[in-house]
Amino acid sequence: MKRAVFVCPGIGGQVAGGGWALYRSVALVLQHLAEEVVVLGPAGPMDGIGGAAVTTSDGVLSCLDMLSPDLIVKAAGSLSPEEDERLDRGLMDTGCDRRTSVVYFDCDAPSRIPMLWYQPSYYLSKLLQEGVPVVLWGGGARAVHGYRSAGADSVYYLRPPLLYCGLAHAIKCWGIESANPCKKVVVSDVSSGDERRERVDQLLADASSCGVGTRVVDQRVDPSRWLSAVADAGMVLNLLRSDVQGFSDLSASRVFEAVACGAVLVSEWYPGIDAVVPEPFRISLPSDLRGWQRLSDISEAELSLKVRGARRYLECGAREAFVHAVSVFGGLTPERSCGSWV
Repeated sequence: MKRAVFVCPGIGGQVAGGGWALYRSVALVLQHLAEEVVVLGPAGPMDGIGGAAVTTSDGVLSCLDMLSPDLIVKAAGSLSPEEDERLDRGLMDTGCDRRTSVVYFDCDAPSRIPMLWYQPSYYLSKLLQEGVPVVLWGGGARAVHGYRSAGADSVYYLRPPLLYCGLAHAIKCWGIESANPCKKVVVSDVSSGDERRERVDQLLADASSCGVGTRVVDQRVDPSRWLSAVADAGMVLNLLRSDVQGFSDLSASRVFEAVACGAVLVSEWYPGIDAVVPEPFRISLPSDLRGWQRLSDISEAELSLKVRGARRYLECGAREAFVHAVSVFGGLTPERSCGSWV
């Protein structure tokens, strides 16, 4: 395959959360399949991969006219809802006109499936029925079933540790140093408008009363600054959103960020967390002051063992996830698939 184009938001960091690391991982996967990979998104290219900053559907389509790619991977929610709909419809025409393979990539299926199920006029439902292959990250069997029940015939699933590949690449490029386990400071990225914030504030207040330092970083639009904050803090608080209950494999990006930066993960339990960072390598979320006191008393040596164990475990899973992702997208390339939107 000569050229693949990845249409996605926030490459270069202009996106809240850790989506940028996952998009970076997907682009690295595509590099194994195409002679050239081009990234189109509001913030343009990433390290070592060419691209352009494109903020409108017309701009994306114009770039595609010039590039004439063999494969287009379109990330869900690349632009505003209105522009995203225009772009998706335009990509359907692009696939028909050029016999270009187009793949729809969704890393937040729990937020999109309710629209597929309960909004009969939702434009994506019709496009799925046209035969576009869908690749998902996160959400487990319920996410796959959600897309299939909405009319998608070809649904593929990427293993969550794939995100770690993009993080490891970014940390190497930015030269971020690993955390110091003796620094017992817990950092959270839950913003003031998040429904989890009240719970976070209470947890951090309990931690502080037991001698554990706390910090809240409301904005994550600059990944290098956020990862530096994670490494500087040494511990990362992880709570699950209420709207993803019932889905699995929903290990948030902060889980992988903690391990990549050498920080200790302090997390509540939910389906999928043990497959990424098992309990011996993380700290269970304290439920009371005695729990926070025990955390405060943990030795530096024990914290270091948890960090090293988590990294070894996740690095192995990330390698397997990367090979699997290459296989998934490789099966959807023009040479091996009739996956155009027709």
